Amino acid sequence: MNEQEQYVELIADELGWDNPRARLAEAIESGSFSLYGQDIVDIRSNARLGREVLVRMHEEENLLLPPGAFIPILEHFSMMPTLDQWVVDKVALIAELGTESTMHFVNVSAQTLTDRGFTERLKSVAARFPSAVKTICFEIDEQDARSLRDETGKFVSDVKAAGFLLALDHFGKGRVSFELLTHVHADYVKLDSSLVLAMGRGDSVAIAKLRAIHRVCRSIGIAPIAQCVESDEVCKRLSQLGIDYAQGYHFSAPSPIEIPVLPNVA
Repeated sequence: MNEQEQYVELIADELGWDNPRARLAEAIESGSFSLYGQDIVDIRSNARLGREVLVRMHEEENLLLPPGAFIPILEHFSMMPTLDQWVVDKVALIAELGTESTMHFVNVSAQTLTDRGFTERLKSVAARFPSAVKTICFEIDEQDARSLRDETGKFVSDVKAAGFLLALDHFGKGRVSFELLTHVHADYVKLDSSLVLAMGRGDSVAIAKLRAIHRVCRSIGIAPIAQCVESDEVCKRLSQLGIDYAQGYHFSAPSPIEIPVLPNVA
């Protein structure tokens, strides 16, 4: 048993799951997952641009499990595309039938990037819920885009052809690659929290890095979004750099998203 298998077994034992694969498959099928959203805000007007969609799992005794408790197990059993598809289906339903119009930023796992069936199913989602297409923005992790370059390119091509939007997540965590932004054809770039937190501490390197990212993004029509914004002072510094969008506990904590029920057609 390797280290990953030991880790998954420890989590499953802690949760009391004898068969974790079956438990998670049943949870997806029965709707034991819930969606939460954290607002992404226009700093200038305080208007909401959209919200990042987050997933929680309901366990016994009203226990709400965070992603760290179940994502490693889903990854181990190659089940992430199934969960990602469930999220997309629910978000499309929200966009089509919900009472408010807003952008939904949906995270895509590395496993989903390599799953050609996922993008085929997206075409069906787009046909069934046409109003949802321009309100769903898929977030691709920068590291995944680097390590799965060819698969990311195919995913991006299919997603863009269907009309959805794209964001590159955790940008600037390490070496900054502006070529990666054009490869992903990003509409938004989510600035890594480490950069934003360092800027908040007055780190001159982080400030210079953010200034350069903003200038390049503006020149190629990509909107930067600062993550992990926790104070008004950080908002002011972002505004001074020309960065207009932000996300973090300064604006809101993640809150439940109501999922509407698709009406039966007689």
